[in-house]
Amino acid sequence: MQSKQFFLFLLCLLVCTLQAALIWTPTGGNTANMNPMSHGGGYNPVLNEYWYPSWSGSTVYRYSSNYTYLGTFNTPGHQHLMQIWGDTDGSYYTANWGYHSVQKISAGTNGMNGSVLWTYNVGTTSAGVTADQNYVYINAWTSNQIVRLNKNTGAYIDSLTMSGPYNKYTYGAMAVVDGYLLYGNADGYISRYSLANNGLQYIDSYYTGTNIYSLAFDGYRLNVSPNSSYVYQFNVSDVFAYTQVPEPASIMLLGMALVWLAAKVKR
Repeated sequence: MQSKQFFLFLLCLLVCTLQAALIWTPTGGNTANMNPMSHGGGYNPVLNEYWYPSWSGSTVYRYSSNYTYLGTFNTPGHQHLMQIWGDTDGSYYTANWGYHSVQKISAGTNGMNGSVLWTYNVGTTSAGVTADQNYVYINAWTSNQIVRLNKNTGAYIDSLTMSGPYNKYTYGAMAVVDGYLLYGNADGYISRYSLANNGLQYIDSYYTGTNIYSLAFDGYRLNVSPNSSYVYQFNVSDVFAYTQVPEPASIMLLGMALVWLAAKVKR
């Protein structure tokens, strides 16, 4: 009986570790004292840092997870950083507004001194970029199309059409969370789209009560700002959403459960 309970404990713990869940409707709305430096924003999930570029150059201001100012660095790619999306390997993507481009930057040795890996020509004003385990998702300022790119090469894959009432005019306010694309427009609405079955299905929208001129998703919260000296935080995930794949601890738990199960079968 005790062994059965131990197995169930491991199984529950494993499921809780692997599975993230979107919180909808968003909760919170509290403020954090960080200066978003006008347009543009992002988060590095490896360094656990908020990154806010100084518009319209290449200097990025860094803040710790408890909002302490850490200093600056310069990105090696294009300027006009409307959005920065950090990936789980330390690389990051940038939407470069007036340069009509999206770029992927390598992590380098410290997460900040990498080089440009590829550049995708949006063809018009580049307004937002986000990514999940499979694709990079980008959007142009006046377009209701979400373009999907290959993460490794930046090659075009396809385009998906956003429906719903708030499907244009984002200032770098895109995030993929637990199989959903969250799309914030300048007027303050965040729309939720399901990415299930390789599609893009509009579900509903949430009004934040403020204009959205930048966004940084820290794995739990959407940090949005109307270009003031602080950000509004809205909870949208109950676990750290950047790690929805098996981590070493999760793999170890699964291994323990399988070893126990194999031993029981032999008996």
